[in-house]
Amino acid sequence: MMEKIKDLLYDVSDIALSLLLVAVIALSITYKITDAFTLSIFEPDATTVIPVSEQLAPPEEPSSEAPPEEPVEPSEDEPVEITPPTKVQFKIEQGMTGYNIANLLHEKGLIQSIDNFIARVEELKLGSKLRTGTYSVSSAIDMDELIYVIAGQRP
Repeated sequence: MMEKIKDLLYDVSDIALSLLLVAVIALSITYKITDAFTLSIFEPDATTVIPVSEQLAPPEEPSSEAPPEEPVEPSEDEPVEITPPTKVQFKIEQGMTGYNIANLLHEKGLIQSIDNFIARVEELKLGSKLRTGTYSVSSAIDMDELIYVIAGQRP
């Protein structure tokens, strides 16, 4: 009789230990998955991700009411200063979006328009290939060349 009770106790303890192990694994996986998909709705400084298609502003059509402007020619009295291209250094951090990168490049004076940069990156299909790192480029670099440098590819 004592042997049957002992066998029953061992069987129940094996099943209980197995169920406990499965429960711990399930809880840890659930915690990791829900943590990865957490929405920061209630945090005041939560940043929202705007899809690239919504970041691009529709082209503005010129108003027919405005008179055409005459091109201004520089007078011969004023010397035109030509500044040689300089090296511009910038750092792309881990987790920066394409819009953040375009904003950084615009602040550094490397691109004229954030929207044009984002549109060109999408045209070249290099949006997912933009790399993190510190870059040093000429201030006179072409936008396509700049995109290829950041993507780590040759044109």
